[in-house]
Amino acid sequence: MAIAILKYRLWGDIEIAFIRTSLFFIYILVFGIPIMIYHQLWGKIPLIVPMLLMGVLASAGPFVYRYVQRRVERRFLEEQRRYQDALRNAATDINRIKKIQKVYKSIVDLIAPVMKVEYALVYTLDEEKKEYSLQASEYAGRPKVLPEKISMHAPVAEYLKQYRRPVDYNDAYLKTDITRDLSKSGFYDALVLPVLMEDEVQAMIVAGKKKNGRIFTRDDVSVLMTLADQTALAMENCRHWAGEISRMEELDLKERSVSLDMMAASLAHEIHNPNTIIINESEYLKEVLDKDKSIVLPDALRHELHKTLDFIIDSAKRVSAIVEAILEYSRIGKGELKPVNITRAVDDFLKIITPQVKKEGVHFQVEAGPNVPLIVGNKIQLEEVFMNLTLNALHAVGHNEGRPKIVKLEVFPGKEDHVRIEITDNGYGIPAEILDDIFLASVTTKGSSEGEGLGLYRVRKIIDSHKGKVWAESEGKGKGAKFVVELPVYKKDIPSNKDEGSIPKIRKLR
Repeated sequence: MAIAILKYRLWGDIEIAFIRTSLFFIYILVFGIPIMIYHQLWGKIPLIVPMLLMGVLASAGPFVYRYVQRRVERRFLEEQRRYQDALRNAATDINRIKKIQKVYKSIVDLIAPVMKVEYALVYTLDEEKKEYSLQASEYAGRPKVLPEKISMHAPVAEYLKQYRRPVDYNDAYLKTDITRDLSKSGFYDALVLPVLMEDEVQAMIVAGKKKNGRIFTRDDVSVLMTLADQTALAMENCRHWAGEISRMEELDLKERSVSLDMMAASLAHEIHNPNTIIINESEYLKEVLDKDKSIVLPDALRHELHKTLDFIIDSAKRVSAIVEAILEYSRIGKGELKPVNITRAVDDFLKIITPQVKKEGVHFQVEAGPNVPLIVGNKIQLEEVFMNLTLNALHAVGHNEGRPKIVKLEVFPGKEDHVRIEITDNGYGIPAEILDDIFLASVTTKGSSEGEGLGLYRVRKIIDSHKGKVWAESEGKGKGAKFVVELPVYKKDIPSNKDEGSIPKIRKLR
């Protein structure tokens, strides 16, 4: 029985039992006073006197008992009541937090100092990896070496899932494998609480050993389970908020994109109409000058007029090309996607970029894997993607002083029915703070006079319209960069383009 008291939950109530036992003896003493008086004054006072005194004390006894009980318990349990009240109040406040990492941090920051435990940890479930990973920790004093991961098949995790109640290291009824698992993890004298969501243990809260050596009482466990339940609600709220924010941002971006596309198309048409008139009228004037011999002009002037009209026509055609590009921009995602030989698209692109590569003295290496499949896309738009990414790479290596300028373009079959294109350079790299935002409009690594940050924005827009993925990788400033594009494979008829011609396996341009 003594072992059960020491090992099981009753030990947590020994203080209360001691207090109430003391009060019980006080109560007996109160009733014993009249008897003692009567015994001392035997025969000197009538029996009715101690009996009346006993009746008075008996009537006052419950009130005195309750008063003394409250005062004594308040004195002995003041600290425990204080932190339990603090935990209860905090449990309701957690639901107001909208960032999930802040929820985890708030929990450990609350438990460790308030309950005065050696540490407080929060682990959350990663269903893909089938493990719980550490999200937040707080230590009172020197940090301990505790696990970063806990398998979801570990005995403690299985226990939480099966019984849906806390695991207390000092619980005498715990199976040996669970206490062994807790010891192996370093959770001596710890309390592990489940955070339940939809019948799954989505997280675990671990409260370490109390610094005063006492174990967790029933009231402690009850308050901490309330905190765990509120944590589950807070996690659900945060996920809901994150989903709403993402949805609103996506809608906002779509609305902006539609507005920009409409504005671009409108402006393009406004420019296109008068520009067409300029081209047509200039060509008509050229034709009149050539055919109408009645117009008498000196040969030198006629020749000069021809040159001027040619210049006007060429300039107007360049404007037309810009207009067409704007219209094409507004049509991204609306055009028909067809099977494309990606290596042939790269080969055609190389014919355009080669002169600039040679001019800038860049070591440009191209590699194509064997049997690269056809992809679904728009060849012209994809060549524009290669152009934008390569020009970025050339610009990045252009700042290399005293070291080679290296750019590499690779095309090869990727995973899960995708073709992968990588463009790598050893240029100035991408700072970590803008790596995730590099494809947003107006975000650029170039100087303000060297670019507006629209090239990569357009790359992302084109790749999104192809239902592909594009991202950037860089170890930081001065360490180069890699841009990766993944495009879905064309799955009908022709499995690969090996018979349709492709670029050589390795080509070097210089």
